[in-house]
Amino acid sequence: MTSKVYIFLIRLYLFILAVQSVSGFLSHIALDTLSKSNCARTRSTSTVTNANDNRINMSNSSNDSSSSSSSPIPPPPSVSMPVYSLASKSEDNRPSMNIVTFTTPVSVKPKLFMVSLYHNTMTKDSFLHSKYGILQLLNKDQKYLVQILGKSSGYDTTDLEDGLNPKEGKCQEKGYAWTTENISFGQSLKEDEGRNAFREIKVLPQCSSYIGLKLMNTMDAGDHVMALCAVVAVGKWDDKQECVIDVDIDSGNNGIDQEKILYSGLLREEGII
Repeated sequence: MTSKVYIFLIRLYLFILAVQSVSGFLSHIALDTLSKSNCARTRSTSTVTNANDNRINMSNSSNDSSSSSSSPIPPPPSVSMPVYSLASKSEDNRPSMNIVTFTTPVSVKPKLFMVSLYHNTMTKDSFLHSKYGILQLLNKDQKYLVQILGKSSGYDTTDLEDGLNPKEGKCQEKGYAWTTENISFGQSLKEDEGRNAFREIKVLPQCSSYIGLKLMNTMDAGDHVMALCAVVAVGKWDDKQECVIDVDIDSGNNGIDQEKILYSGLLREEGII
């Protein structure tokens, strides 16, 4: 009897072990299946999320592109620039002057300037025809001439008063009569054409500097024409002789008083422009 009980207990023990083993194997399979199922769901969710994100990004990109294309381009910062007036002579020998702030030296050797001139203005047409002009650097005392020289074209005011161009007459009222007292300006030029051209161009007295330009080339630039010019002469106003005299073009001492130069920043501060 004892032997039978003993054998029974052994078989029961082996049965329990077998059941536990099978149960563990099934649990492992179940866990593995569950894990794979979770991974699949995660991948699916991630794919959907990524797809949604991509759609959102594409939408945002499209909106940004649409927004950037429809947004106006901001203006460049207002920088204070020297204020010049370009003096030239028209095809019918009428004097012409304007106001120029879009100008800058672009080369040292050779000395070149780039000057931007409005389309449909007498000064632009005169300069492009004659190919010679005198770029006058204004001083602070001449700030009141900016409204006269820069707010209209010679084509807008064709009536003459006392034989003067209207701009010329208004400058004279301000104490700056246009003058041809520049016969010694540009005399170092080898070309008779250049010397004679400068003699016939009327200028403003008492400017900070006078730069003789010869037109080389032009390029269209929106509402302006860019004129590439060679600097062929430099001059200054001589108070004793009351005329423009030559300055050595290669000299560093050009006699300019930096404190008196007129800049566009001052014109903005005072509401002139």
